[in-house]
Amino acid sequence: MTATFLAILAELKPTRFTFGREVFEVTLSSAISLPVLILLGWPFSLLLLLFATTASDLQRGKPWFKVVYNAGNSAFSTWLAGQLYQLLGAGKTFGEGLPQSLYAAVAAGIAFTLTNTILVALPIALVQGLPYRSVFTPYFRSVAAFFSGITSLSVAIAALWHLNPGATLLLIPALVTTKLAYDNYVRLRVETDNFLHALADAVDLRDPYTAKHSIRVADLARALGERLGLQGEVLWGLHAVARVHDVGKVTIPDSVLLKAGPLSPEEYAEMKGHVEAGVRILQNISLYRDSLDILAQHHERLDGSGYPLGLKGDEIIFPARVLAVADAYDAMTTDRPYRRAKTPEEAVRELYRVAGKEYDLTVVRALEDELIARGVLKGPVVPAALEAASSGAQAGEGDAAARTARVVPLPRVGSGRKPS
Repeated sequence: MTATFLAILAELKPTRFTFGREVFEVTLSSAISLPVLILLGWPFSLLLLLFATTASDLQRGKPWFKVVYNAGNSAFSTWLAGQLYQLLGAGKTFGEGLPQSLYAAVAAGIAFTLTNTILVALPIALVQGLPYRSVFTPYFRSVAAFFSGITSLSVAIAALWHLNPGATLLLIPALVTTKLAYDNYVRLRVETDNFLHALADAVDLRDPYTAKHSIRVADLARALGERLGLQGEVLWGLHAVARVHDVGKVTIPDSVLLKAGPLSPEEYAEMKGHVEAGVRILQNISLYRDSLDILAQHHERLDGSGYPLGLKGDEIIFPARVLAVADAYDAMTTDRPYRRAKTPEEAVRELYRVAGKEYDLTVVRALEDELIARGVLKGPVVPAALEAASSGAQAGEGDAAARTARVVPLPRVGSGRKPS
């Protein structure tokens, strides 16, 4: 009865964090169910966790299908962990099988955590139409340390219970501290993320012509990344950085950022500084640290005409090329004081015109496919782009390069060169 009460209480006090439109919940209930599994057997643990999960979900008013799925997840994860414990423990009770039972208990805890994590990420990926790995990897990284600690404490609880049941009270402060530390960790990450998003939105709102620019670019960059086979932490990092890619513009004065006309050379140099300013703002935040190259390189161009470092070709990492195309497309299809917005067809045609020279042709083709899938384009614009390139008024070297630029460096998704 006491274990059931504690398990329900643990389920009612989850740590929550969001992924897209869905919410992940992490609880301490396994710290109760795993010792029960070790000491009394998996059937008792399964019934305990099944009852606790269902009762807490119903109390919080979750829809029936989530109640059923969560209960099934708990039951299957517990059953699998129990089978592994029996196999590795040679069917002996915890006390009889020491120290082999300790290793079996740790393996059972790992099996429970891994199975539960796999099954939690599955519906999130299906509902949001995301590659499974792009959901599982960041979620697992977020909970792995927490559940490792819980597994160790759970095995310690079973061992102390075997020696003296009262001794398990010594581990209650450790459990509470682990939960509070994880709550603080999640809250800090969420608040940091929200702050930077708000800062990025503030940059967009300084200029009414670019409102919601960062949101649109992040959405498009992730969609292009998925089409191009980016997965896991690379895709996650691309989306995260795209959401704040213009954060460095907070350092640009309104006289330059909002100027209704061409910038002078001095003003253009000042505007280009927003990339390095963004890197400086984000470099001390672990959430973005591994993806800073994407931000640092998204204004570089294949022919070396970009900034801030003038990188060329394969020196530019592939996710940065993806962000460059998403950013350029949204900029071209947004009204500005000194020009009207291009239509999607005109914007894609322009990107094709300089594909292979400034932008990665592979990414431009993915953009065209994505826009067709979204119904923004009625069909391919490549023939029109080629016709424009071959019969335009400037039939010189620029158009010749556009017509022949059909071979680009192969995609590379490593971390690339670190910004100075």
